[in-house]
Amino acid sequence: MGHRIADLDRRLSAALAAVLARPGRERIARAVIRISETGSYGIGWIVLFAVVAVLGAGWQQALVAAGSVVVALLVNSLVKLVVRRPRPVSPVGQAPSSWSFPSAHTTMAVVGAACMTVLLPALTALWVAVAVVLAASRVLLGVHYVGDVLAGALLGLALAVPAVALLERVG
Repeated sequence: MGHRIADLDRRLSAALAAVLARPGRERIARAVIRISETGSYGIGWIVLFAVVAVLGAGWQQALVAAGSVVVALLVNSLVKLVVRRPRPVSPVGQAPSSWSFPSAHTTMAVVGAACMTVLLPALTALWVAVAVVLAASRVLLGVHYVGDVLAGALLGLALAVPAVALLERVG
């Protein structure tokens, strides 16, 4: 059963990554790369938290949110060191040299989006959409398997619970 799931994960991931690798889709691929880069090391989320702090949410909440994204990256990195799943071969560009499972971009996107729903709840749909698009970009670029992204989302949800609780307590 495990081999079937792993094989399905590989085949589905390769089919999704092939979408951007088709001739004539270079501009779309570059746009997806830019979207994906906003999630690197959580920097896009941290900048967003700083902007929200300046606009009135407060620095204490922004620091808690930023710290939550950094903790998500650290926990994700530890899991990667234990699992050690190699990355797929990307048909679109150069894959990162780190391990593949779970997707750190996705883990941080889920934590970042959860924090933003506390800071700006009126835009919850936007934060969820940003997290989903960021997660999907990792598979479309061929730098993660679908399973990596799903595991990253689950890890992000688990880490978002205490992050949101702390944000609500601080705010």
